[in-house]
Amino acid sequence: MSSSKTALMDRGFGILCRFIVQSPTPSHFLTLQSWLEGDAIAVCGLPMLRQVIVALVEYAESLELPIDPESEAAENLPIAVSVLSAIREHYPDASETYVAEVFVRRRLPEPAGALCVAELAVARFPSDWACLCGLAGALRDVGRLDEAFSYAERALAANDADGAPLYDAARAYLEAGRPADGVRVFERLLKLFPDYPDAARVLGLAQHALGSSTP
Repeated sequence: MSSSKTALMDRGFGILCRFIVQSPTPSHFLTLQSWLEGDAIAVCGLPMLRQVIVALVEYAESLELPIDPESEAAENLPIAVSVLSAIREHYPDASETYVAEVFVRRRLPEPAGALCVAELAVARFPSDWACLCGLAGALRDVGRLDEAFSYAERALAANDADGAPLYDAARAYLEAGRPADGVRVFERLLKLFPDYPDAARVLGLAQHALGSSTP
């Protein structure tokens, strides 16, 4: 592909991605999907497609959960997943493609799909922090909290400067009605990260709930 055609395509994707973030109508998502049919993903290359990945993740992050089945988001998300899945299949050695797909899939009402991709990600990138966090989240979504916590610990081992995996694990235990486990994980989090935002307040609430539930 000539440099001028590459620049034109890159500019076109940039404009479309801005529309997806700022005016996320199903027609914009369908346009993106049509642009990436056939061998277009291979022709574009991953560097050009990163703006697509970022835009779809940014869009998914902006949504309020749970998704209204009658909303435009309910139409847009499956298209976004289809695009991200196709990109991942073309570039299986790029961990970011798995992470993005898992993140967007977790907004859909079928958690099994996100879990499947998250497991593939960790099998391929066993020490990748973002992949480990994605699998921990996908496991929480299906109620497998203890397995999720084990991957949160692996994520912490991969990056001991970020306490988010422990915080998310602790909150999941509390939301599942397991205050003792929530308190245990929050106490560990605060031991490692004494100033972690909101952790001390939520720990206090968890301790109160635990005390109230103790005969």
